[in-house]
Parts: sequence; structure tokens; C-alpha cells
Amino acid sequence: MTGAKDTLTVKDRELVERIEKRWNEAKKQHDLHRPRFEHFYRLYRSYTAFKRDRISARSQSDRDDVWRGALREFGEQMFIPYIFATIETTLPRMLAQNPGMVIKPRQPEFEDAADTNRILLEVQQGRIAYPLILQDVAKDGLIYGLGVEKCWYEKRTRSRVSLEAATAPEKGMSPWVPGAPKNVVEFDGPMAQSVDPFDFLWDPLADSMDAARYVFQRAWRDEAYIRRMLDEKKWTLPEGITLDVLLSGSASNDRDEIWKERMKAAGLAGTNANQSSAGKLHEVWEYHDGQRVVTILDAWAPVQEGANPYWHGCLPFHVYRPTRVTHEMVGIGEAEAIEELNEEMNELRTSRR
Repeated sequence: MTGAKDTLTVKDRELVERIEKRWNEAKKQHDLHRPRFEHFYRLYRSYTAFKRDRISARSQSDRDDVWRGALREFGEQMFIPYIFATIETTLPRMLAQNPGMVIKPRQPEFEDAADTNRILLEVQQGRIAYPLILQDVAKDGLIYGLGVEKCWYEKRTRSRVSLEAATAPEKGMSPWVPGAPKNVVEFDGPMAQSVDPFDFLWDPLADSMDAARYVFQRAWRDEAYIRRMLDEKKWTLPEGITLDVLLSGSASNDRDEIWKERMKAAGLAGTNANQSSAGKLHEVWEYHDGQRVVTILDAWAPVQEGANPYWHGCLPFHVYRPTRVTHEMVGIGEAEAIEELNEEMNELRTSRR
């Protein structure tokens, strides 16, 4: 979309170029880790994929083809799902109990409010099913060595029709009639989300979120989502850009590349990840630097820019590393730590066979 980018105002074009420069340096670092992430995912999933292919093969010839493919992948060995078993038994032990917080008053006169605040936080956690979100973050950490969580405050409203007493009820009819639609607050509180490490790009000089100058969260959205964000005034059209021009772009091939290996390991190779039931997808970059939050669509159109909504000025992301490696953002997960042990088990059981 180089041509459309040239139609942006000077201010918008400079903003996009500045963020694109940071995107490129973050992506260069992220691309170094992606092959390792894919490798650990295959260790976590490959046994399941092979077994499903083996069972679903329709003939002996098909089964032989699957077996030969497995030999090419794993060698003349059995493949023991030890990494999968370890992660799936470690995770429940880690989160056997819902996360709790110890609320302590900073001053003696605040002691009576401590229990009230603790109950409030527990209710808020329950409303967003926070323990389930933590499971996803922890599982990513155990597989890849990096789990990412995003936190923000959200207020949602929706239109609802309620029943009202009829002013002149007719005989034999209900005394209640539908009233005029009213906007009601559906949710008002903190939210959390597990972010895919494949779509989380960070400052290459940072070894923790405290040290990060900036981060990106990437997503792919369809046309309906973009129209809804514009209708709700959460996004705005760049100056001088029409909706048709904005929607004429599409996502890069990155989504196909990112999902290709994972889908292959899951036995879903051949799916076009850049298409949805609603049509083509668009790539969204959400950029945070502690001062500003900027959303870029299809790598050229700034559709949202604003100050960091958090008074503390921190980035709204947290990372989990099962084993932290000093001076590195990505730690060591269970898959990496026991990969050699898994290979040894494969060899021993193959020898017994």
C-alpha cells in the first residue's frame, strides 16, 4: 500500500514511518525466536498429529505412507509424548488453586478497607474467568519459554429493551409492554487477555517489561471488525483517506507463515490462514511505548492515536518465563529443558522394541 501511504498527511506519514522503523527492528529480533517457538510447538503436538494421521489412513498403503513420513520426521524411533505429558501435568499443579492476593493497608487507618478491596478484586477476577486466562499464559510459558498477558480497563454498553407497565392496559392483554431501547452498562472493570507469543514483538534491547521502551501486539481482523470500530468511534479514518481506500489493503503473508508450521503439526496443513468466512483479513499493529498508544492498519494507515490511558505510565503487558534467563526476554520452558530427555526415552524404548 505504498501509493495509499503517500496520500497521508505529513504528520501521519511521519508517525507511520517512525513506528514502522521500530516494528522492523522488533520483528528482526522476533524472527530469531520464531523457529525455536515452532520447534517446541512440534515437540508438544507432533505425537498427537502423527497418531491421528495414522488412525485416519484409509488403506494399508496410506498407513505405510504415514509411517514413512514419521520416519523422516523422527528417524527410526518411537516418539514418546513426554513433553506433552509433562506440560499437561505441570500446569494443573501450578494453578491448582485460584490466584489470590494479600491486601495490606499502607496506613493503620486503612485497615478496615483491606478486606473490602480484597473481596472486590476476587469478584472482578471471577467475572472475567481470570484463572482460565492464566492457564493459557502459563501454558505458553511452559511450551515456548515466554507467556504474555495483557491487562486493561474496559467499559462495555449495549442496547437493551425492558418491560414497562402499560399506561392503558387492555382487557385480556398483558399489563407489560416493551419499553424504548436503553443503553445499559454490560461490563465495567479490569480485563485480561492471553497474547500469542507469535504476535507479541518487543524492544530488542529489553530483557523485561520494565526495561522495554516499546512493544507491539499484532492481530488480524476482518472487514466487519474494522467497520464496527469506526462506527463506535474507537478508530477514525486518517485525514484524506476514504473507507474504500482503507479497506483496499489486506494482511501480509505473515499470518500464513506464522501458522503454517503449527497447523502442520496439528494435521491442518493446506488451510489458507489469510482468509476468513467474512473475506480477506487485515493486519493490525497495536503499538505501546508508555507515552502513546497507536494502532496501524495494514502497515500504512494510522486509525487510532492517543495518550497512554494508565496513570502509572507502564506498558499493559506482563510476561511469564518458567525459568528466567538473565539479560534475555525469552526464558526456558519445559519443552526446551527436557528435550534431550525425551530423545533419550525415544532411543531406549525403540531399542526395547
